Amino acid sequence: MFLSPSSTSDEVKAAGELLLLICLGEKSSKSLDSCRYKKFIKKCGRQDHEVLLASIGPTSNAAEQHSYRVYHAVQSSLGNSLDPEMWGFQQVNGLLMPIAMTKAPAPDYLLNLIRCNCKKGCRTRCTCRKYGLKCSYMCGYCNGESCLNSDKVAL
Repeated sequence: MFLSPSSTSDEVKAAGELLLLICLGEKSSKSLDSCRYKKFIKKCGRQDHEVLLASIGPTSNAAEQHSYRVYHAVQSSLGNSLDPEMWGFQQVNGLLMPIAMTKAPAPDYLLNLIRCNCKKGCRTRCTCRKYGLKCSYMCGYCNGESCLNSDKVAL
């Protein structure tokens, strides 16, 4: 698919996802999203560490954008000129930048399950703040009520 100058975006997307599933050694999942879900559930069962989203693999959408960029690079190296904005790139302030994703990495309700265990104030090292979230009732010490990264600051 990546070598053919006539491959469609759907073909490139499917080939890229299949290749990543093979690289991940995943035989039973039909998509990266289902593979990711299984890994997330498995890691959530362990109480000894937090789940780092990078450790569960890319989303189907992120893999799609990456596959488009790979296809564009392969075709460019073969001398075939393609519009980069049709293949995983966008113009930002006059520069061509890769598109990481066009969809959220997970549903909002799941992203809101991220929690921290900060000891004081939830400042720069706060996991919630790192992911652009406010602390919630699930957070270890502040419970989303008594920190600097909360909508409710206790007085």
